[in-house]
Amino acid sequence: MINPDWTLPVASLIFLITLFALNKLLFQPLLKILDIRRERTIEMRQKAQKELEYQQALLEEYTSRIKQEKQAGYRLADSLRAAALQERQQAMAQARTDAEQVLKQAKDEIRAEAEKARHRLQQESEEVAVLITARILQRS
Repeated sequence: MINPDWTLPVASLIFLITLFALNKLLFQPLLKILDIRRERTIEMRQKAQKELEYQQALLEEYTSRIKQEKQAGYRLADSLRAAALQERQQAMAQARTDAEQVLKQAKDEIRAEAEKARHRLQQESEEVAVLITARILQRS
């Protein structure tokens, strides 16, 4: 027949006590530490994700502002270029007007001088004609 051996229940009881003690002293604190670590890791990842999103938003804003400032600079350069071109055209028109006025004045002076010369020649020719007539009449 079978003799009951009391070592199996004693070993089982020791195993259960050891399991309970290990669970209370080692496994539960270790699992708690792992849970805390996992939560901290999740929090850190969330913080990092938020910081990344914030930095990306700043980068987009910075890029947008740079683009706006470049466009403003281009517009300013274009307006300055247009103003300089307009000023140049006005200066050219003024120079052309001044040149035309000087040319007209010179032509008027030349005409006046020519008229004076013509008038003087007319007088001189009349005087010469009178002298010639007088000499011819004296000879006759």
